[in-house]
Amino acid sequence: MRLTTKSLAEITGGRAGLAALVLLAASLAGARGWLLGFFRWILQIATVAALFLGMVFGWGGAKPWQIFGSAGTHELRHTAAHLPIPENWVLEREVDHLSAHDTQLEQRRLTSLVPDDVELADLRAWLTGDAWSALGDDSPFNSLQLEYCDPEHSECHTQEVTEDADPRFFVSARLSGYWKKGLSEVGVTLEYAEPEKLEITRGEHFLERHALMPVPDAWVRYDTSEGDNSTGTSVHMSYGIPETDGIDDIEAWLTDTSAWTEFGELTGQGCRDTGSGFWLCHADVDRFCPDRVGRSPYERLSVSYTPATSTVGVQLRLPSATS
Repeated sequence: MRLTTKSLAEITGGRAGLAALVLLAASLAGARGWLLGFFRWILQIATVAALFLGMVFGWGGAKPWQIFGSAGTHELRHTAAHLPIPENWVLEREVDHLSAHDTQLEQRRLTSLVPDDVELADLRAWLTGDAWSALGDDSPFNSLQLEYCDPEHSECHTQEVTEDADPRFFVSARLSGYWKKGLSEVGVTLEYAEPEKLEITRGEHFLERHALMPVPDAWVRYDTSEGDNSTGTSVHMSYGIPETDGIDDIEAWLTDTSAWTEFGELTGQGCRDTGSGFWLCHADVDRFCPDRVGRSPYERLSVSYTPATSTVGVQLRLPSATS
């Protein structure tokens, strides 16, 4: 068979087409392999991210709102801008503070210059005054409640009153000196945080007992601490109380038998001035614990009262369990 120019071109073109098909198939195979490799890489990153978030939320104790934010963190600067700063205070500077995980804004501090005749009583009056409620029903500041004022450090602390355990706002103000004569400095800190310091983690027993304790409505719990020793386990709760309350009111609270009926009648109540700036009261709870050993088989209630800060500490101790 003699090859003509036309037939040679056809054969050559056919081979070229076959080669092109082979190259296209190879390209598609390579692309498929690249895509599979890309998706595998994405899956590995997602797995590592899931493990990391699990460690942060579980082992690290972070909250989702601290990582991803919430209305409180996203609007903290805007919220701080609506603090009812008195007209004769001159705003000097503002500083942001990130969370422990450096992901969300949780605190904003405003420092103002004030007349040097401003005292701690003025800070207290400002934090408890009508300026906060005048901000409107939608403001978190219209439900602020004073925790306590500390004369030693010239500072007052408040918290937003809320029924749930969601993050809430805390506002504190601290008075300090200033280098320029005739002026003082007030630092106002707006914090958005989980009220973890109020949680009781010692078990259902203390949660149930605390729920039955007839704590006056006007008392504001601002701290909780827990401990163990050779005589038992205890939970200590700190409260801010009205300035008008005194040791007589504390004693009346402890001796009001009708108030303690559900919790357990108190016996052996007695309060004394320690001479160190606070009063101390002790009482046994008429609730015998037969499976407990220690110096007393009864629950023990201790109450301390500090007039300078208008604060009360309430400690409930459960005797050691039988080994």
